[in-house]
Amino acid sequence: MNKARRANRFSLAWLAALLITPTIVMAQGTKTGWQMDWERLLEAAKKEGTVSLWGPPGAWARVSLVDEFQKSFPQIKVDYQGASGSAAWPKIEAERQAGLFTLDVHIGGVATSATSLYKAKAQQPIEPALILPEVKERKDWWQGKFHFGDPEEKFAFVSSISPIPAIAYNPQTVDPREFRSYRDLIHPKWKGKIVMFDPRVAGPGSARWHFFIEALGKEFVEQLAKQLILTRDLRQPVEWIASGKVPMGVGLSDVHVAEFTKKGASVAQLSHLAEGNYLSAGWGTVNFIERAPHPNAARLYINWLLSKEGQLAWQKSGYNSARVDISKETVDPANRIVDGVTYYEQFTARAVIRREEISTKLAREFIKD
Repeated sequence: MNKARRANRFSLAWLAALLITPTIVMAQGTKTGWQMDWERLLEAAKKEGTVSLWGPPGAWARVSLVDEFQKSFPQIKVDYQGASGSAAWPKIEAERQAGLFTLDVHIGGVATSATSLYKAKAQQPIEPALILPEVKERKDWWQGKFHFGDPEEKFAFVSSISPIPAIAYNPQTVDPREFRSYRDLIHPKWKGKIVMFDPRVAGPGSARWHFFIEALGKEFVEQLAKQLILTRDLRQPVEWIASGKVPMGVGLSDVHVAEFTKKGASVAQLSHLAEGNYLSAGWGTVNFIERAPHPNAARLYINWLLSKEGQLAWQKSGYNSARVDISKETVDPANRIVDGVTYYEQFTARAVIRREEISTKLAREFIKD
């Protein structure tokens, strides 16, 4: 297949699909408005030649967000930088304050989108950037609507919604049958044997801590705090569990846990306990950056990412796409939404703000260095 054909494969798939549907094609084969808009966007994006993207760290993210995109659009280079929101934002902020606008699209957690990016007015409304009918069709998204992670519900598009596994443990030292309720974590036998990403800072620990407060209350987290070993390293606690240094952990990076389990390490997960679990966007919040240097390539990338093809690529990371019209075969079972389980939504701006105002404050009160 030559380069020209590969570059147009993605767009031609939609054109072919719609051209055989008489009800949406205008007279004498005239293209519909969105088709013409798409072709114009594609040509303009090719002229720009680059899309600048900040996203999650790790090779797994590059596979889903860069390699898969460039299979369909080899003429558009992805300038990708991977970092956590807490690491990426200071760099982005410093550039913008210096009058440098180098970023087109940011893909990350809701906390960065709802606080840092939003407060700095660094986002553009995302719906005007959407062109493809399959992206704009709300019935194809969870609960039949778009979900957003910013206070105005128009900037930070939530593309993935997943439950985060509750407990990671070493099956050689922990019997999962001992855990029916999260209250089992505060049994004296587990004191000093549970590792957690520090809930006083942004990250998986703060999200789990907030769930504990919502589901079990203040007294529970006060007791739990006495059981914990804390770290601010995303990978280290999973290594500890796999090696047997600690038997289990809560509030850990699900990406790193999944990485170890796929490699056959001695790490297993409990998806939820009696009190339920929480739903997270994970790294799946999409932001169209204000004053993007490559606006057409950015719009093209966003449409691709939110399409069926783009979300199937994203699901290879293990996250559950918010699209409900695609296969979930590649989604880790622990990250699938299960009927009958009580879920607390943590992918909204309201949840993030409440987490900052209440949960982080309590974490700093109960946990002292």
